[in-house]
Amino acid sequence: MTDTTTDTTPPEEAGAEVPEEAGAEPTPEETGKGANAEAARYRTRLRETEAERDGISERLVGYQRREAERIAGATLSRPADLWLDGVDPSELLDDDGQLDPEKVTAAVAGVLDGRPQLEAGRVRPRPDHAQGGPAAPQASGWQDVLQGRKA
Repeated sequence: MTDTTTDTTPPEEAGAEVPEEAGAEPTPEETGKGANAEAARYRTRLRETEAERDGISERLVGYQRREAERIAGATLSRPADLWLDGVDPSELLDDDGQLDPEKVTAAVAGVLDGRPQLEAGRVRPRPDHAQGGPAAPQASGWQDVLQGRKA
């Protein structure tokens, strides 16, 4: 029979490497890749994060625009007219980055100064061609002339 012996020494003492964490990413030296691969991985993650940030920023500006239009809708007949004078949504924010209703109201007042017809509730005259102007002349015939009626 052959005698098999088992070594009961812990791996640390035997000189074997023990991974620190089971879910930890291997270092570039362990995978055989250099610093360039690691830098490329970080650049890729950076670009993804920047794209996500830009998307979130665009959505936030959209929400702020709609909220500003909601506030302007109380005064303007069409709330989107708030942007006619080139108002930038960032101009309507307070120091904390929140939409300031007073700044929106001031921007609406600026729009109405130059275009008062945009005010909500303003009655616009409708042309009525039946009003005003001379009456249409009636056709006169020989009978009117003989009876002494003037045309």
